[in-house]
Amino acid sequence: MEIKDIKKSFLEINNAQKNNFGLVALYDFLENFLVLSDSVEQENDLEGIKNNNGKEGEDIVSLYNEIKNIGLNIEEQLKSSESKLELVKNQRKEICEILNSLSAYDIEIDYIFENINYYIEKRYIKDKFSSEDTRPENSYTFFKNIYYYLNDNIKDQEQLNDLIFNIVKILPFRITKYKFSDIIGDSLKEEIKGFPKKAAEFYIEKYKIIFNGTMERSYGVKFDNYFRRIEEFKVKNYEQCSNDELKKSFEDLTVIKNSITDLIHFVGILGILINKLIVIFSTKDLIKNNIDEKILSEWALYWNNNQNNKEHLITLLKEKSKDVYDNIKERAKNLEKLDEDHIFREKADEELNWDLIIIEEIIYYLNDMKLDSLGFLPHNQRDPMTLDDSEQITENFIQYIFRNLPSNNVQRKIRMRNLMAEIPYVFNNIDDLMSYINIALDSSVTSYEEAKYYQNILYAMVQDSIEKDK
Repeated sequence: MEIKDIKKSFLEINNAQKNNFGLVALYDFLENFLVLSDSVEQENDLEGIKNNNGKEGEDIVSLYNEIKNIGLNIEEQLKSSESKLELVKNQRKEICEILNSLSAYDIEIDYIFENINYYIEKRYIKDKFSSEDTRPENSYTFFKNIYYYLNDNIKDQEQLNDLIFNIVKILPFRITKYKFSDIIGDSLKEEIKGFPKKAAEFYIEKYKIIFNGTMERSYGVKFDNYFRRIEEFKVKNYEQCSNDELKKSFEDLTVIKNSITDLIHFVGILGILINKLIVIFSTKDLIKNNIDEKILSEWALYWNNNQNNKEHLITLLKEKSKDVYDNIKERAKNLEKLDEDHIFREKADEELNWDLIIIEEIIYYLNDMKLDSLGFLPHNQRDPMTLDDSEQITENFIQYIFRNLPSNNVQRKIRMRNLMAEIPYVFNNIDDLMSYINIALDSSVTSYEEAKYYQNILYAMVQDSIEKDK
């Protein structure tokens, strides 16, 4: 085939795939909105969201109603000459801002939980293990057993990273600021290697919020109901609290956290629905004449007939989605066969490159579950990051951390420990992890009671992690 014929075939297949992606997004949107609206209206959740969250609650309910209005009139929306693409992209930004606000409060609650747990755990260790006659296992034997167990069973870096996260989160934090700085700096450089500069800066900002949720710009501004309640718990002196007081604080905080978690879940579903609408309105000129008429008629029947055909409609939507996914796979194979040696792609012209960028953006929003506020990064904003950029970004981040360390020693160590747990690649092998465990349980600063307690936890944790992956 000549280049012009290959190009024509490429563009035809790409158009067919854009149509497929649009239809998948449409069927997914209809199914997910159906389930959400049924749950929301049965539980009367909207009133609670509006009444308990001030202006932000009203904004969330308004977003839900806007999405509902699009869903109820989906056929009319697709046939309209008016584009709603920019509207739904702006709604996605609004949803990301709400999620960022809620996540910041959730982060600070978790730090309060850990502060409370520190004193509960300290008292538990003293009460339970000081009365036992048995001493902890000999350090050499313990480390040898853990090392061989890990070495024989850890299969890949992903499994190791999961275990690192759990171990770092649970063990006492006993590394120096300088060692912490080296570990964090090296790990971040590894993570952002190859990122566009803008994306690297975005992820560094996310880690700043993970370290200190109050650095989120909307903290204390939005959802002031959560702000006031959380700040009350932050100023308590938990070291002076009785066990009953610690338990009561833990229970009260759990109620607040559950409320935030439920709201994050609800807003997250709205965000995923908005992502589907972005794909739908990006492809509406292709899909408006290709939608299964039976779907549209069953959809109208559902809303006009007291929702009696819900199960049938969901089954139909799932079947149609599967058919389209099968077609996507088949078209992808055809594309590969068309240019098996990738000769044409290397000579792709501006028209085809632009078409591929459109498809890349459509696939991004179709699959996006994280709802990062960065969103899809256009190619003209993907400036490569230099080695100097990487050094500067990580150095600025570490300086930021040190400037914002709490004065309270317990809280400082909790935040440093959690940040280290969240960043991938802090330890690249079992030897590095064992070195960290050795420092955390250094016998010169670890009592017999603590050693016994953490040995028990580590044995159980390591075994559970490995059993899960078998």
